[in-house]
Parts: sequence; structure tokens; C-alpha cells
Amino acid sequence: MEDYLVSIACASIALLCILYVGILKRDLFHPTVFYVFCQSMTLGIAYLKISRAMTDFTAVTWFVWLGALVAFILGSTVYYIVSPERHKIERSRLQEISATYNWKLHFAISILLTILFVMGALLVARAIGGFYLFSIGKKTLEANTETSVFANVSYASSPIVVVALMVASFKSINPYKWIRILSFIMAVGVITLSVCVYPGRNSLFLCLGSSFILFNYLKKKIPVKAVVTVLLLAVSSFVVVGMMRSQYADDSLEGMGLEYMMKLPYDYVANNYWNLDYAINPPSDREIHPYTYGLDMAGVFIEYSGIPASFRKSYGWDDMFNSRIQKVYGYNTVSYLWEVYKNFGMAGCIFFPFAVSFLMSFLYERMCSRCTPQMFMLMSFSIYYVGWSFFAAGFKFAHVWLWVYIAVMMGLICKKRLLAREPELSQN
Repeated sequence: MEDYLVSIACASIALLCILYVGILKRDLFHPTVFYVFCQSMTLGIAYLKISRAMTDFTAVTWFVWLGALVAFILGSTVYYIVSPERHKIERSRLQEISATYNWKLHFAISILLTILFVMGALLVARAIGGFYLFSIGKKTLEANTETSVFANVSYASSPIVVVALMVASFKSINPYKWIRILSFIMAVGVITLSVCVYPGRNSLFLCLGSSFILFNYLKKKIPVKAVVTVLLLAVSSFVVVGMMRSQYADDSLEGMGLEYMMKLPYDYVANNYWNLDYAINPPSDREIHPYTYGLDMAGVFIEYSGIPASFRKSYGWDDMFNSRIQKVYGYNTVSYLWEVYKNFGMAGCIFFPFAVSFLMSFLYERMCSRCTPQMFMLMSFSIYYVGWSFFAAGFKFAHVWLWVYIAVMMGLICKKRLLAREPELSQN
């Protein structure tokens, strides 16, 4: 039992989150509840120490992880002290959206986004010599024929396309049946094409996870049992996607024994934490990464200009894939806390989670009170990345911010203008 004290403590915290949601009828997908639940569950899994690479955290790493957890809770707590009113998503309010929102124009824009995605997917498939899923011989996106920026960005846009289509596929918010049916079919098609071109876990999970969260908001609150079931299926899918991607590599299906198949999902969860500890406490003869004083994080807004890439190369900063901090070769993902730590140091790991929690609590209540399609789109992405923050930091990717701009612009374009006589009617 002494070997698993951390795992037991984390499991207890995750169980308390489940009891809190079940007994008090709260939403598991509230930013703070979901953050605490996912962080505790994943760290508890990592501390099972199935792999020798997962060693005990140092005191500094514990301060970073626990400090961020407490700061995230305090951020939400402070918000509800300042603004104690809580809102619930009312179905009657959802049905009023069509009076102020142009769903036909939303669908037209979604078609345009789908076309751009298909163009990018076909260009990427051409660059790597065909659909990866059906190809013979190992191929990667770093093929001899490089893809253009347009191809990469449009192909990576499958999540925003899927979410734009999925938000229009719910009867509770969209009265047009034909739009709902076509949107759902197109969303499934986009996910299928994305997997066929290149079966990437990040984009696939983001598409499915965001749709799952939208279902919770717009259809029916998902029970905790269903969430646990989906998490188990997600872990299993790591093995399936890994098998598809390695079908013609050295670790082919024939070479994947049962032990490897069981260890693979564990490593994909635990490596984020052993990399975090390794990066924060590097060997004495090696500097993992110099402080960037916020410049690396701010560079995401002008990523496509090429300036941030020049900075990284000139000053020896790590690339966006964190290739220098991997403790075990081939496992280069890391908790979002590393991105904050290398930009702002220890103080950033406290103030950043606090600020994010405060802001997301505000947006969550705003979503429940306003119930606009764009708020649901943005919150589905945000909540997903809150739960996935042990694996990747969404704020470090330029294309994620591009999705935010697209969602906001869709809301502005599709908002119906009020009739001139409406103020008169309201006064009467």
C-alpha cells in the first residue's frame, strides 16, 4: 500500500469529484470540477509506476503541480464570491436562439469550412503519397514533398469544422431538421476523412471529445457512469490508433505483444508527468530550456509570420513539439505546466491557472445565461483542453487561436439584426 499512496490519494480526490457531481447535481464539465477530476485521475494512473521512467516527483515538481491545482480551485472560488449567481442551461432559452441566429447562413459557412478542410486533406494525402490508413510502407507527414501552410492549417482544422457542424445538429437549439441531419452526416464524414489521411490521436480525440461535451450541454446531462465508460474507451482507442499508425513500422502488429498493448496507454498518460519532472529538474550537466519571459507563449499569435520560429532557432528554444524534454525517446508530450514554467517560472504556475480558472468560470456562466451557438462551440473546446491539459497545452498552438477567431466571426456574421419596430413592441 505504501507504494501506491499517491495513486490512492489521487483516486480519492477523483471519487470526491464524482460524489460532488452526483449528490449535489452539479455539472462534471464545469471547468474547475473537470480540471481537478482529470488531473487527479491521470496523475494517479502515472504513479502506478508501470514504467521505470515514472519516478517520484521532486519537491519543486510537487509545488508546481499542487500549486496549480489549488490556484485553479481558488480562481473559480474567487469568481463565485464576486459574482455568486449561478445559471443553468434552460431548454426554453435554447429554443429562442433561432429568432436571433441565422442557422442557414451558419450551415453555409460550415460547408465552406468543410470544403477548405477537404482541400487541405487531399493536399496532405498527395504529399505523403496517399491515405496513410491504406498505404503500403511507412509514411509520415514529414515526407519528401512538403505540404504548404494552407494544406497543413486547413487539414488541422477538422475540429473546428466538426464542432461547427455538430452544434447545428441538435434539435434543442436548431429548428431546421434538414440542417441537423446534413450537419451530422458531414461531421462524421470529416472525422472519417481525417483518420484515413493520417490517424492522429489529437485531432480525433478533440473532434470526439468536443462533440461529447456539446451533447452534455445541448441534449442531456451525461451521467458520471457514461463519462467513466467513455474514458475507458478512450484509453483503449490509444492502442487501436497506435496499431494503425505502426502497421508497417518496426513495431508492426506481429511484433506487438500483449504486454506492449497494455503498457502503451499507460505510457501515453504517464509520460506527460515524467517529462514535466525531468524538464523542471534537468540533469546537472544539461540545460533543458532557457526562460523565454513570455515571448514563446506570446509568439503563438503571430506564428504564421515565421517570426516565432526564427526566435526559437536563434535563441536555442525548444520547438512546439517539445522534442528536447523527452525523458524516453518517442514520448515528447508534457503537461501544460511546462509551457507556463518555461515562460514565467514558478510564479507563472500559480497565477496562470488562477487567471484561467477565473475567466473560464465567467465564460461558463455566460454560456449558461446567453446560450448562443458560439459560446457552446468555444466552451466545448475550452473544457476539452482543460481535461486534456495533462497531455497538451491548447494555448500554444496558433491554429487553435485561429479556431477561436473563426467561431467568434461566425457568431457576428450569423447574428440576425433586430427589426426596427421591436423596441416599440417591447415598450408597449
